[in-house]
Amino acid sequence: MARLIDDLLSLSRVELSAHVRPDTLVDIVVIIRQVADGSKRWRTERQVTIDIELPTAPVMIAGDREELLRLFENLIENALKYGASGGRVIVSLVTAAGADGAPRSGFWCAISVLASPPNTCRG
Repeated sequence: MARLIDDLLSLSRVELSAHVRPDTLVDIVVIIRQVADGSKRWRTERQVTIDIELPTAPVMIAGDREELLRLFENLIENALKYGASGGRVIVSLVTAAGADGAPRSGFWCAISVLASPPNTCRG
């Protein structure tokens, strides 16, 4: 119930104020790892394993830390809740890099959250 109230208050704040593009850099790797680590309750209840495929180096993006935490909590918890019991959730982050491994201009990253049923191979 408290989470629902927090979500409604957050939505109300967003609707009342003009959204300002964030200029603060946050490490998205830390945020995703924090959310995945905090999902133990759902993993235990649903007997789901979670595989995290993240770069070892920080991936800095412009964003609001609290909003990103809520976003990934929602995505990961939904995958755990609505995926098959006994299955897996795979969270991965891939960054764009040039042939030499250096980030390209207009840097971007892709994040995926996949729910996989039990006994499936990943290819």
